[in-house]
Formats: sequence, C-alpha cells, structure tokens
Amino acid sequence: MRKILAADADIPVVVELAMWTTPDMAARLAEHPHAEVRRAVAGNEATPPAVLAALITGEGLPPARRCLVCDRAETPFTHDPHCPRLDCDLPPGASCDSSHESTVHQMHVSALWNPATPTATVIGFADHPSMLLRWPLAVRTDLPPEMYERLATSPEPGVRAALAENPAIGDGLIRVLAADSDAKVVKSIAPHPGLSEARLRAMVDRHGVRVVAKVAKNPDASPALLEDLTRHRPLVPKAFREVARHRNVTAPALLACLSERQARCIAAGHPALPSQVIVELLADDDGQVMEAAAANPALPPAVMAKLVS
Repeated sequence: MRKILAADADIPVVVELAMWTTPDMAARLAEHPHAEVRRAVAGNEATPPAVLAALITGEGLPPARRCLVCDRAETPFTHDPHCPRLDCDLPPGASCDSSHESTVHQMHVSALWNPATPTATVIGFADHPSMLLRWPLAVRTDLPPEMYERLATSPEPGVRAALAENPAIGDGLIRVLAADSDAKVVKSIAPHPGLSEARLRAMVDRHGVRVVAKVAKNPDASPALLEDLTRHRPLVPKAFREVARHRNVTAPALLACLSERQARCIAAGHPALPSQVIVELLADDDGQVMEAAAANPALPPAVMAKLVS
C-alpha cells in the first residue's frame, strides 16, 4: 500500500505518507521530484540520519524539479503576502526562481527541528541570518558549547529565551543570559539552579511582575527572597503558588500564600505552616483546603485522633 501511495499523482497524498512513513520509504521519498514531499520527509523522525543530512546538504540527491509555487505560477514568482485571492492556498511570501527556495528553506527548518538530524549537519546554521533556522538549534541538547555561545548573541529574544530553557547550556552562559535585557529571556533562565540570590533579586528589580513567578520557582531561592516575593506589589498570583510549594518556604511566606485562592490549598498541606493555623483550616469553606489541612503531617496528633474518631 505504501508503494501505491508513494506513486500517487496527488502530491498532498504523498506528502502525508512522507510525514509518517517508515525509514526505508522515507529514504526513497527523499529523492522525490517534488520539493514539498522532501520537506515532509525532513520532518519525519523515522527518516535515517544520513538521509536528513543529505536533504540539508543536497549531496547524493537529484535536484528537485517541482514545488508548490512553480506548480501554480510561471517562475520567477513571489507570492504576495497580502494576496487578495480567496482561492489561493500558497503560503504568504512563498517564492520560486526555479530553485524552489522557499520550500527548501522550510525543508531545512523541518530538518533542524528533527532530533534525528546529525549534530555535525546542523551546527553550520548557528550563524544563519534566518531566525527560523537558528531557533531549533537553541533547543537542541547535543551541540558543542561554543555553538550555544554563538546562539546567545542572536538578536531575537525568542531564540535567546529558547536557549535559556535548554538544560545543556553551561553555568557561564546561564549567568550571561540572566542579565539579558528582555524579560522573556530572563523568565526562561530564572528557574535554573545555581543562580545567586543577588542575581535573582536583580531580575525582579529590573523586570518586576514579568519574572516574579519564575524567580519563585528557582530551587535555590532563599527563605528571605520567597517572603519578599509574597510582598511584591503588584501581586503576582502565580508566584504565591510557586512559593507555597517551594522547599525553602517559611511560615510567614505560607501565611501570605493563604490569601491567594489556588495557593491556599497548597499552603494548607505544607508542614511548615503553624499547627494552629492548620487546625483552623480544617473548618475552611473550601473542601480542598480542608482536605489538604487534614493530610498535613504537622497536624497535632490529638487533632488527628479526633478526626479519625
């Protein structure tokens, strides 16, 4: 059946096959004369690594002869991003000068997002002018350290933010990104362990409510910092939930968390909460808060016994 579908004259049918097919069929479809089929092969994680590398370099593959653009228009042609035609299904800005450049670009994007694409093939895109080709590299965990350093100089906050969430980056790069001017980048880096209290506080001072919840999520946030985050103005409800479940949370911070509806349930079950407060929460209007308080290991034994009886 796959062989029949691979020979179908309807390109969307072959594209759908290429996206999910087996390694051997993917390797066969990588030589398909239509560039759109090759783009689909590039996104298939079952495609053999050597084939993915060939799709990027072009080595060992015959040139594609067609694409969606030259199927519909005489080349050279660039599709108007604001095309008024209601029956037009070409992507905005799609172009072809007989090299099928826009489809080839999308094929490269698909291959770079594909974790099966060999590292040695993708590293050459670290300095590419297209953000769409650098972005997938920022999330890969198999690049040499110097590649991450180069990606950190990307002008787009989205690329730097993706890099900041990458567990493969080193401590030195984490410290660099922690001082980034864009709040989106700092939000991504704030939960990383190893950041000093001074650096975490500097993040909050510079970016305020946009980063407070992520700073509260940092495993190394000190008890004093967590207390200060509950007093931040304007209030950040999500930060209370992060503080309430933090390993370093103190009783004063937990008491503050009781003021936020969703954090209240989390705080009610934390053993650092004063026992008298836990007892009071057994009569809370919220059933989930009552259950959390009843399950709190810091509940006085006498009260536990009374609950059981």
